[in-house]
Amino acid sequence: MKCKQVQKRLSAFLDEELDTTLADEIRNHLQGCSQCHQQAEKLQGVYAWMAQPQAVAPDLFMLSRVRTAVARPHHASPAAGRVNRFLIPATVAAGLALGILLGANLVNYWPAGYPETAQNEEALLYSEWGQSTLTANYLQMTWQEGGNQ
Repeated sequence: MKCKQVQKRLSAFLDEELDTTLADEIRNHLQGCSQCHQQAEKLQGVYAWMAQPQAVAPDLFMLSRVRTAVARPHHASPAAGRVNRFLIPATVAAGLALGILLGANLVNYWPAGYPETAQNEEALLYSEWGQSTLTANYLQMTWQEGGNQ
């Protein structure tokens, strides 16, 4: 096994996460390669240092600083006020422009020439499909129920 391969798997080897054949290969390499062996010892030293509990001295004035910060009223930064002052009108203007643009394009696709009513739809249906006896019978029946003849 090459040094580069061993160094990539060194942490997993020390954590005993590798299968036995791969761990044996790395162990054999570490016995024959002084550079990789030193790297493994350094990493074991780091693991040992991290495993030791570290005593942290408490800050005596931390509680008073936290209480002062909580009691102090929070003010937004002046830059945030400037952004909000221009962002809201810009968003409204963009929404209006988008609405006008979509409305103007929608006019091109809206059918014109006759009002949308049920009678016009039935007349259109009858003119297109009226040759069929089934359609003619259905339209005749619906017109009689609705009082239109």
